[in-house]
Amino acid sequence: TDFHSFNANVAVDRRKRQTTGWNVKPAVLIEALCEDDGPVLWLDSDLLLSAPIRSLLAKFDPAHLVIAEEPRGVRNPGSRLRTLAWDLGSGRHIKFGLNSCVVRVSRAHLPLLVAWAELLSDPVYLQAQSRPWHERPPWLMGDQDPLAALLGSDLFASIPIGLLRQGTDIAQCFNEDGFSVAARLSHAFRPLPPIIHAQGA
Repeated sequence: TDFHSFNANVAVDRRKRQTTGWNVKPAVLIEALCEDDGPVLWLDSDLLLSAPIRSLLAKFDPAHLVIAEEPRGVRNPGSRLRTLAWDLGSGRHIKFGLNSCVVRVSRAHLPLLVAWAELLSDPVYLQAQSRPWHERPPWLMGDQDPLAALLGSDLFASIPIGLLRQGTDIAQCFNEDGFSVAARLSHAFRPLPPIIHAQGA
């Protein structure tokens, strides 16, 4: 609502949800898609935008599920381990890690979102969330790991992925593994990546 006070172009729709936290993403996206014909964009609350991102997203077809690339060197990259750990048939191997700080979906992705919500309510996943993050296995670390498992599965392997590249489209500021020295130097004489994920020290 603070944004609306100085920018009339920002429309604010305040809702009170029963649950909070990262695990609400698929439910919020499903709800929004059921009310709106167009694509829906999730942005984590620890993102900063250094420039408008409409043109960045426009390079992807509406059929693409747009998602950010995980910082390199963080955790276990790729989807195969996650897909197999969830006992899903492996349909493709996504070599890079996925980060759900940015997710753009359309109505074509509703079955995927429903499956994602189901995995996030799985008792094994919820039990893992009660433990410190460094004690969780890679496939139960957070909400983006079940999503990566599904995207690598037989059922959803046909969904094209539009990747927001780490260091170019998004600065993943996660310790030394995130926005690297090389990436910073490459932006010394040009603008910052349009999306900055301020996710840690």
